[in-house]
Order: sequence, then C-alpha cells, then structure tokens
Amino acid sequence: SFGFYCRHVARLQLSDIDVRSSTNDPRPMIHCDDVNGLELRGISGTPPATGAAMVLLRSVRDAAIHGNYARPATGTFVRVEGKSSQDISLFGNDLHRAKNPVVVAEDAPADAVLIDGKLIEKKA
Repeated sequence: SFGFYCRHVARLQLSDIDVRSSTNDPRPMIHCDDVNGLELRGISGTPPATGAAMVLLRSVRDAAIHGNYARPATGTFVRVEGKSSQDISLFGNDLHRAKNPVVVAEDAPADAVLIDGKLIEKKA
C-alpha cells in the first residue's frame, strides 16, 4: 500500500484520513490483512493507478466502512478477498464516482459484504 498496511490487528479504527500521492502509485491506499474489528470513517485520497482498489480487505472480519468519499477517477473503492472475510458493512458513503464501489473476489464468501443493509453480488 502507499498509505497504510495493517496486518494481524484487532479493533482498528482509521478516521478522517486523506492520503495523497504525487506519483501514479499502483498499490491500494489502505491494505488490511487479517483484521478483526475494523472501522474506516472519513477516508479519502488519491486513487491508485491501473485500477487497483483504494482499500483492499483480505481476511477481514467485523468491519464498518462509513462516511467515506471516492474522488473522481476512482476505479474500485473497496475490494474484499479471502475465505475468512465476513460481516463487512458499508453504509452512508459517497461512492458514486467510483467505477466499482465494491468488488468481492471469488475466494471471498458470497455473503461477506452488505451495502446499506443489502447483500451485493460478487464481481471478480
């Protein structure tokens, strides 16, 4: 990631963060791997190059993602990976500028992510 890389963490809260890159970085702005109890609020920043997700969640459980803003040219805002990912909820975000607000990878459970209380369909 070009901003935050968080691995093997419990009860992580990131709020009111605006990460800007002066280069065309291909990595996610935030990468969480094996996190239990995540809150992302007020997250914004420079979209990654080459269509990478702004936020990559791998094997994340019990996440609340709210009050975030996707800048113009955002490809994917959140990508969810990993068979142990579960209970990831997005609500109250402004992601209309993202080409794909959320992508759920093939290896993640079909019911891992809710947007405003509704299950989303997987997109690889």
